[in-house]
Amino acid sequence: MNEMKPSHLRAWLKEKKKFLATSLVSLVIFGLFQNCGSQHNYVAEQFVALGTDSSGLTVTGIDLSSVPPPRSASAEVEIGGKMYIFGGYYSATGPGTALNDFYSFDPVAQEWTNLSVPSAGTPPSIRYLARAANVGGILYLFGGRDMANMSLDDFYSYDPSSKTWTNLSVPASGALPQGRYGHSMVVIDNKIYMFGGAHVVPSASFAFLNDLYSYDPVSNVWTDLSVPISGSAPSPRSSHVAGVISGVMHIFGGNSNGTGMNDMNVYDPVARSWAVVNVIDANAAHGHAAPSARVGASAVVIDNKMYVFGGQGYPSGLSMNDLYVYEHSAGGWSNLSIPTTGTVPQVRQNQSAVAISGKMYIFDGDSFISWSPAVSARPSDLNYYEPMATSWVNLY
Repeated sequence: MNEMKPSHLRAWLKEKKKFLATSLVSLVIFGLFQNCGSQHNYVAEQFVALGTDSSGLTVTGIDLSSVPPPRSASAEVEIGGKMYIFGGYYSATGPGTALNDFYSFDPVAQEWTNLSVPSAGTPPSIRYLARAANVGGILYLFGGRDMANMSLDDFYSYDPSSKTWTNLSVPASGALPQGRYGHSMVVIDNKIYMFGGAHVVPSASFAFLNDLYSYDPVSNVWTDLSVPISGSAPSPRSSHVAGVISGVMHIFGGNSNGTGMNDMNVYDPVARSWAVVNVIDANAAHGHAAPSARVGASAVVIDNKMYVFGGQGYPSGLSMNDLYVYEHSAGGWSNLSIPTTGTVPQVRQNQSAVAISGKMYIFDGDSFISWSPAVSARPSDLNYYEPMATSWVNLY
């Protein structure tokens, strides 16, 4: 029997998908994944998943030859229904390296696109633990950590329509915030709000930060909001998560001077005030509790609810794969770690996460499974969670 070309196979699938059941069926045409502890061998050419999820998204196929190399601590953002990831830290075996490659994933077309060569402008240098935000369909990227373990203070924008990078490290007035990594960036009323992170000082030590800045893309000006009108800023921290609920920035967890945190703090940009949320468990009768202390988790906001997945636990230092949702109107957290259908992604931290069409997409990350004996892994997969169906779907 002659081997069917991938393009012909895709056409055949399009004609036949009306006969597919609702269950997800996977066909590996060429490929092999091997994972032995921290040793990895990635060989893959083509993966085709047949079926539809509960929201009607057709899973038609992903060409694994175009998938980004496995990584953690990338800068990620959603723009126009696509996930964009920049840089991160790559280590298949042995010592790793920071990256400055650039990819997008289209969940409708089910394909990755390498955007590492722009039409114009110079991309940012290699880095990991940088952060990105989307304002008006433009990607903004600040800071990160390089291979010299120094915090970076440069600032860039990327226009997907023209595939152009612009260096914004010289603002119209004033100065940039100091260099940092592991900070957070959210968007409220078309302004970026950046909080905390870690800053490396010349002595090669580092300091945790709890300063707050806003950036206005129209005026190209940063504003220092570190002194609030009321309330107190959260303790200095890095690798926390942040999201916007009803126009208010929510900060959860992170590493605060070497201690894992699980507190929730909120900032109201209109009142310029900080407050600590005294979380009341919305489902205490069912034994659900707030997430444990963690660093390097991921979070997205869907329908005014904040979903927090995984991270490195404290004091264990091990990666996790639990899932919680915070609903401010309901008064607290709910544990969603047991899905209705699908398989929960393996434990991980420093993964990428974005919300697209009401789903939380989770990409790659680090996985520390055991310290004695030492067992770690580098996930190379893409999963999404559907809140409406409380289900996980693995795309590859």
